[in-house]
Amino acid sequence: VARDKMGDTFIIALIVLALFWSCQLRQRVDERDYLIRTIAFEASDETEVGKVAVAYVILNRKKSGRWGDNIKPVVTHPGQFEPWMTRRREMENLSRDDPRYQSAARIADTVLSGQMPDPTAGATHFLNPIIVRQRRGGSLPSWARGEGQPIGRHTFYYPNEANAASGRFDTSSQPLTRADCGKAGMLW
Repeated sequence: VARDKMGDTFIIALIVLALFWSCQLRQRVDERDYLIRTIAFEASDETEVGKVAVAYVILNRKKSGRWGDNIKPVVTHPGQFEPWMTRRREMENLSRDDPRYQSAARIADTVLSGQMPDPTAGATHFLNPIIVRQRRGGSLPSWARGEGQPIGRHTFYYPNEANAASGRFDTSSQPLTRADCGKAGMLW
């Protein structure tokens, strides 16, 4: 009888473990999907490096914890990633067979696997200065008034307390180089 109870306990433990790992796998798949969809819409006209930069802003925000502890709350946080506010239905309906999805998936996988370094040097914010100035009557948000790092049509910022006070961009990590892109099979 004790042996049967031990066997039952083992089977129950295996089932619980399988359910746990299934849930973990599903969360990772969902996280990747939200990253892909955000890259596809937020950086649709950007170079591969520009798309990598947008992906890293999302991961840098996740790492900071300020916008959420996983990708979905980071990208859907109110007022943060415009496509999730203005084109959500279109983003959700983007087919995985669509070339935009597939292109963004390659970028996401490259970034998530660590094959590409962060070209933004840790940025948590970015904007297209031309569009934002048009919408704001020529001004930029307070966090974007200092030096930023242009990559494609976007400019990237890391507005922490020290940098916000000095108006300087944090360049403590090395920016992406042409050689890094070549190693990952990406265009510069």
